[in-house]
Amino acid sequence: MTWCKNPDRGLPNPDVVFYLDISINDAQQRGSFGKERYEKVEFQEKVADIYKQLRSDDWKVSTVASRYIKPVLQPPSLKIIFFLSGRAAVTQATIDKDMM
Repeated sequence: MTWCKNPDRGLPNPDVVFYLDISINDAQQRGSFGKERYEKVEFQEKVADIYKQLRSDDWKVSTVASRYIKPVLQPPSLKIIFFLSGRAAVTQATIDKDMM
């Protein structure tokens, strides 16, 4: 795992790490899965395994990527980030309404 952590060596630790998890099965249900070079089940399973090894207790982990149709990086995702970090009074109902 050293090879994966080396690029961050010497840098300040982040205030928070958000990890938006999605199962391989859920990812495959998306219309364009498999069209990109690295969207192969075997490769995605290896990547998921490495992230599991890297994950630490201070990560904010969410399966929000599995539940919503709109891309995660659209403006409503800011509400998700605030919700996960506990930094704003955003409810799950508000997120659901905006993301569907």
